[in-house]
Amino acid sequence: MSDVKFEENAMRRLAEGLLMVLVLGDTACGGAGPSPFATTQHGLLRNGRPFFWLGDTGWMLMRLSPADVECYLEDRAAKHFTVIQMMAIRTNHTVGSPTQRDLIPSYAKALPFSKLDPVTLNEAYWRHIDFILDAADDRGLTIALATMWGRDADSLFPHPLENNERYGTLLGRRYRNRDNLVWLVTGEYEKIEDDWRQPTSSAWKCRYEGYWSVFSGAFGFTYGADRVWQFHLEWEDALQYEGAADMQHLRSLIESRPMENRVPDESILVSGRGDPRKGPSYCAATRASDGRYAMVYSTMGEPFTLDLSALSGERLHGWWYSPRDGRCYSEQRQQTHRPFEIIRVQGQREFTPPTSGLNQDWVLVLDDADCRFPAPGVGLGAESGGATGAVVPGKQWQEATPESQDIDSAQLKAAAEDLKVPQLVVVRNGYLIRKGSDASAYHEIYSSTKVFTSTCLGLMLDDRKCRLDDPMVKYLPEWGRAYPAYAKVTLRHLASMRGGTRGKLGFVGKGQKWGDPVVYVTTPDKPAFAPAGSQIAYQDSHVHLLGRIVAMHLAHEPLKDLFKRRIADPIGMSRWDWGISGTVDGVTHYNAAGNGIRSDGKRRWPSAPAGTYAAQGGGSNRFYVIPEWNMVVVTLGSSDPDAQIGQSIDGFFAKIAAAFTSPPQSRLFLRARSTPIHRDL
Repeated sequence: MSDVKFEENAMRRLAEGLLMVLVLGDTACGGAGPSPFATTQHGLLRNGRPFFWLGDTGWMLMRLSPADVECYLEDRAAKHFTVIQMMAIRTNHTVGSPTQRDLIPSYAKALPFSKLDPVTLNEAYWRHIDFILDAADDRGLTIALATMWGRDADSLFPHPLENNERYGTLLGRRYRNRDNLVWLVTGEYEKIEDDWRQPTSSAWKCRYEGYWSVFSGAFGFTYGADRVWQFHLEWEDALQYEGAADMQHLRSLIESRPMENRVPDESILVSGRGDPRKGPSYCAATRASDGRYAMVYSTMGEPFTLDLSALSGERLHGWWYSPRDGRCYSEQRQQTHRPFEIIRVQGQREFTPPTSGLNQDWVLVLDDADCRFPAPGVGLGAESGGATGAVVPGKQWQEATPESQDIDSAQLKAAAEDLKVPQLVVVRNGYLIRKGSDASAYHEIYSSTKVFTSTCLGLMLDDRKCRLDDPMVKYLPEWGRAYPAYAKVTLRHLASMRGGTRGKLGFVGKGQKWGDPVVYVTTPDKPAFAPAGSQIAYQDSHVHLLGRIVAMHLAHEPLKDLFKRRIADPIGMSRWDWGISGTVDGVTHYNAAGNGIRSDGKRRWPSAPAGTYAAQGGGSNRFYVIPEWNMVVVTLGSSDPDAQIGQSIDGFFAKIAAAFTSPPQSRLFLRARSTPIHRDL
């Protein structure tokens, strides 16, 4: 018992060292900045907004080189993890007291401490930890840093009480102003009996343990794979375990509904609940405390009966959400973007998932129809928290004051007036916070239309009807027969203007100065350059070809019809048209640019974040997406000179950057990489 008591005291002194700096301030170095994290009865907040903890376990991340650290973090960010759990230090010892030699070094063989008594940090080691924190922050990831393993708390340092406190103080001083850091005072150890070289769990087990936890009240879930957290024996391959990829669908589901009042509620399950102690047949339930939505997770797709009286509204929208791919399905197992049924709220009702059996887990999502929530898993946004953070626009825009979205209204007004564009819309977190005097004008938007073709391509990718690296000649073999270089052109090349494709102009008349699109897509001309991907060259034929492939070979309907059915109608976009010059399979355009580094070493918009990208068309028709600010800016004009916007938009961005009343939080659902800049129209 005395050993246990001693260990508890050692851990406490370590925590006290951290707290003295992080909470009470440090007279030697100044007070710490306020932590962005806080807790409520419903979950975790970051900067005042609900935050979903989707953790991955990377305990031994310090072992990796900078390049491997970036490889790992890039993969985890792409899979929409929000937290990485890692050790600050780790020892190899299993019996007796550890020594300096038992400490695991960084990739560069640097040990954590230059002395153990009094404990002194080795700068070479901790600079690598600094790099890991910076690399995580660049990708929107939070590090949950365990100061040491629990077994070492009473034995690593001579005079453990004093040195643990000193160690905690040193860490607190070093990282007191980090806003992507959560402290784990110690990590614990439990022996795994299974062969650690093999996965010890199935993807299904990872899923149901995650959904059981979150639906039962947890504010998140941490996934882990031994081969990854040890970072040896082909850890790169282990990054692609199915369970790791499936975790993002849990996060997407929870974030697609308001998180700030979510509560566990098994009482709505009248029958079919099961027992988690008797195998994976359990059903877990969660709902909004005000009854606006409910979710029920069925581990094996077995029928269950619900009491619907706790839900609000006279009508409900129902969805079957698959934790295996993050998509919604009908009862006939067909993927759908609409509720499978509209239900009147009254009494009890039995529900039967589309499939049942092992690895056939489903989530039933029921919404108050008046709330007009998007399909489950369609982002309200990372860190958004639903209604208190970001919203997805519906048939009517939700307007909000700039101040409610952390923007100073006077500075926003000044920025908009300097831009001198009456057809202006500014959206932040899904809320309309500024609109110009002529924002409802209706006219041609020229080459900005080209992003609608890429949207239709995105739908086909989402439906798994194609891949970006599919060769163009798979669908249009005649182009390869005419010029062999076209055999190397892919859909990715067409979508990014890097294919070198060129169609003959054909007739050029008064009504279509660019030539007849029918000829563009049916009559190949000599490639503008080869090989594909070696250059960027703006050519309408790229997108005419892409549109023809999508319309004729993938969607089997005109692009206008596809866009109307899948995008325009669901979001209430009623006043629009997709004009076509000539008759050619519903084909139109694509045009976009990013904020990458240009040949002169400068960005296109120096005052905007690096991730900014835009669609551009003649007549000042431009759409700017700024992921780091979770903002969209639209400028339209049928006759304004294009140069007016191009020359003044960076000044607008500079004023917006200064208008934030609190640091903007990046949202992963708008995350995008800058793309190379191609020639303006």
